[in-house]
Amino acid sequence: IVLSEWVLDDFDLPSPPVVNYMVPSQGSRYGGDRVVLHGKNLRNVTAIRVNGQEVQEIETWCDTACAFISPRDTSNKSHQSIEIETPWQTVVIEETFEYLDTPPHFVVPDSAQIVEERSEVSIPIRLSAQPDAPVSASVVRVSGDSDIFVRSGGTFTIQPEDWESGTTVVVGSRR
Repeated sequence: IVLSEWVLDDFDLPSPPVVNYMVPSQGSRYGGDRVVLHGKNLRNVTAIRVNGQEVQEIETWCDTACAFISPRDTSNKSHQSIEIETPWQTVVIEETFEYLDTPPHFVVPDSAQIVEERSEVSIPIRLSAQPDAPVSASVVRVSGDSDIFVRSGGTFTIQPEDWESGTTVVVGSRR
């Protein structure tokens, strides 16, 4: 390689990313599923595309794992190719991710499930992806501690355009 007046001999590009497996290997056609890639040389991933559609969120923790949020399916193909891009090269893994006809699901943070005695907790609830129509639901106590109750937001509707912000349900404890 010649750079101006400098000559670099034996310049090697970093090894390409390798994916041994992914979890999960299937997701909703609506997108919004968190997918973790396991393999090697994944630290420098700059872009991931599922069937040519770039994903919006990529997390890289180390050289052996990275994660992304699956995009909405626009191809009507069940098995999708995944492209993994680094600054040096792009690797295509053919037909490795499968879209299923499952609707968006509710997303609730793990930390929001603890209600201390005589207190209230605001629990954010959103959808994993944008639905085609409004989604309505109710939150009720079906078992467990009878001191736990829904203070507000127990019945709600999330509009398609509000899927990321969702709503808030307030849960309290009497004792």
